[in-house]
Amino acid sequence: MKALVYRAPEKFSIEEIPKPAPGSQDVLIRVRACGICKTDLHIHKGRFIAKFPLTPGH
Repeated sequence: MKALVYRAPEKFSIEEIPKPAPGSQDVLIRVRACGICKTDLHIHKGRFIAKFPLTPGH
């Protein structure tokens, strides 16, 4: 599956990552579109403390 991965502020790429195996209480869904929030913008600009590499989302 594809994911946006930040290596540092303003340094990101779309990468192929392993598809997770859902547990007995989980579901796996296909995402066709997503949005971004203000926290994502702060991470992008380096204004938010984050550990890299980072795949944003919540």
